[in-house]
Amino acid sequence: MTTQETSKSLLIPILIGIGVGILIGGILPAVGESVAFLGELFINGLLMLVIPLVITSMVVSVSSLGDVRQLRGIGGRTLLYYTATTGIAVIVGLILVNIINPGVADTLEARVTLRGGQLLPNTSYTISNEQLTLKGENFKRSYDDRYSVILLDQNQIQGTIQPEKSTPENVITLSQWIDETGEEITPNSTGTGIQVDLAVATKVQGKDNRSIVDVLKEVIVSLLPRNLFQAMADNQVLPLIIFSLVFGGVLTTMGSLGQNVLHLFEGLNEAIMRIIHLILMAAPVGIGALIAGRLGQAGGFSGFAAEFMSLIDILSVVNNGDSKHHCLGFLFPRADLLG
Repeated sequence: MTTQETSKSLLIPILIGIGVGILIGGILPAVGESVAFLGELFINGLLMLVIPLVITSMVVSVSSLGDVRQLRGIGGRTLLYYTATTGIAVIVGLILVNIINPGVADTLEARVTLRGGQLLPNTSYTISNEQLTLKGENFKRSYDDRYSVILLDQNQIQGTIQPEKSTPENVITLSQWIDETGEEITPNSTGTGIQVDLAVATKVQGKDNRSIVDVLKEVIVSLLPRNLFQAMADNQVLPLIIFSLVFGGVLTTMGSLGQNVLHLFEGLNEAIMRIIHLILMAAPVGIGALIAGRLGQAGGFSGFAAEFMSLIDILSVVNNGDSKHHCLGFLFPRADLLG
């Protein structure tokens, strides 16, 4: 069955799965959370194949062009076309983001709420056995390990949340407490004022003051990883694309010896595509479970409303930028540049 046939046959089941997932997660949040693991299995199955698919598909695509040494002018014009349209699309996206400001709010509480967190500046708490307990207040939803608890009265000490099913609504489990410098620390057992917010990723801590030149240098350097296998393990797709394009291009210049290797990659690419088709057969259940789990974590329809509105703002920017990109492709068709 081809990819197009698979998509057509799964369209109605996927829509049904989405509808069932919305109903379960919105009306029965606890049930939605309990089936979320099915969605994780589905996503893990697809992510497992990302790196092999990127490498094999890039190599096979380059090989379909024939000997890259014969491309010359047409290859340069193709590169110029994609670079120009992509660059314009990025500029348009930056302009739209600065005009619309998706996710921007006037107050700290509003910003935290948009990120799905909770600000409780006047609520007392106790900490015991890696659990934080609120006094006279409940957490409005359950949180996963993407979130952390910040102790407002203890110099912004924060702990990473470890979700547990059996804890009361005013109790949350934390795995590690760190200070502003990233060092482990033991907080006081009592206090007043907490903030539940998205944790800052380790990779971006301390990088908020970098210039655009520093960012561009880092991007360029990252295109050539020191260890290709480490790049695979870290899911660094861009350097793998660069390597695959160069590798496939070199194979096209090696005659019969290169063709033998290219045949191997063609077989691997076809095998991976067939595995993907098998995984996609579980898409209705997987997507439905993902939606049910996400709604369940948000506390049902009421808890998800704020996150949904912020998502609409972000999608509007993406949609506008994508429309501009398609308009550029319509006004400057590829054939005109390659002719």
